[in-house]
Formats: sequence, C-alpha cells, structure tokens
Amino acid sequence: MDKQQIIIEELICKFKIYKMKDGRQLYELSTQELQRLLEERRKEMMKLHRITDKELETKFNLRELFAMQKELDKRIDYRDEDRIELKFYSLHVEVNEAWNETMSFKFWSKRFKEPDTDKLLEELIDGLHFLLSIVLDINTSTRSNHNFIGCFNYAKIHSRHIYSVNRLFEMWSTTVLKAKKKWVAYRIFPVAELRIMFGVFFRICYLYDFTYKDIVRAYKEKNKENFIRQASGY
Repeated sequence: MDKQQIIIEELICKFKIYKMKDGRQLYELSTQELQRLLEERRKEMMKLHRITDKELETKFNLRELFAMQKELDKRIDYRDEDRIELKFYSLHVEVNEAWNETMSFKFWSKRFKEPDTDKLLEELIDGLHFLLSIVLDINTSTRSNHNFIGCFNYAKIHSRHIYSVNRLFEMWSTTVLKAKKKWVAYRIFPVAELRIMFGVFFRICYLYDFTYKDIVRAYKEKNKENFIRQASGY
C-alpha cells in the first residue's frame, strides 16, 4: 500500500468519506480542504519511519521484560486492593506525558512535530512498565485457571495503517480507560484492550525509529533506575 492510499484511508476513517453505489465518493469536506489535509499528512509521514511488512509480522518476546517487571513489583510491594486501578491511572498519565513529548499537536511551538527523542523514549518506557505491571497483577488476581499472562508473552506492531501520531495516542489513551472500566468495575479480562495497547505502543516506537533492541535496552536502564529509586525511598 503506497503513502497516498494510506493517507486517503486515514481521512476516510476520520472524516467519513462515503462511497456511493455508482462508485463515486461523497466527501463531507471540500476538495480544497481535502487536498490541504493530504498535504499536511504527507509532510508528517515524511518525518516518520515507514513500517515494513516484515516489521508488522515480527513477534516481540516479552517474557524477559515480564520477569524483570515482576521483580520490580515485588520490591515496591504495594498490596492494597486498589493497586490495579491506580496502575491504570498511572499508565494513563504516562501515555499522555509521552504524547506531550511528541510535540505532534503543539502547532504554536518552533519544535512542532520535532520531539526530543531521548525524552520521548523514556516516557514511552515508563508507560511500558505500567502496562507490563497491569498484566502481571490481573494474572495473579484472578482465581480461575485462565492463562491470562500467556496471551501477552509475544506482541506485534498494531497492524492498522495509521501514521497519525495523535490518532495513535488518542487510541492508546482511551483504550487504557476502557480496559480499566472492564476490569475494575466488572472483573472482565480486558484482553483485547491490552493487546491493542501493546500493539499501539510498538507502532508508536517504530514510527519514531525505535527498534525492539532500543526498547529492551531503555527498559532495562529504567528498570535499574527504578530499583535505585526504591532503595533511596523515592
């Protein structure tokens, strides 16, 4: 799928471009406005990594990260009944802090769409810590034989051809709250929502040219820092 088709599909989803029975398309936007949006999206996509079909098919092994997160959670040792709910709130905050670092909506800034990638990766990794921790907690909180954590030992990049950073972060942010409600209010396993979150996380990372090795390295560095913080009473 070429860039033009990807952009058009995004706009169809966002602005409801309807196809008529005779094959014509009915646009809610004027042709001039549509062309302007197409041009804006082209410029944005030029700055982002083009995710390949091979990358979309890659399965990322999360077992090591789950094991490391489990040890960190043991060190923190917060056992109150509201811990999963609080972790969902924490994840929601981290998602939005990472979104803020992208500069993707700050049209008033000279750094519009030009993030500090080191800070962005750090915020994304903070979100990954809570995402892993939530899966671990839900897995241990259930009394059934449901192999919850087994669903997440491997993750893949979200496959929908979305190259709008703002749309991806909006999806991630709203999905966090949806998953929280499912689990906290109804004790329903939010498997689909958590899979979406892992997929969106990896898609955002790859759009900014962070590889799986970059992600693992950054996670290990932050995990080590978090242990030091716990030892110092942070």
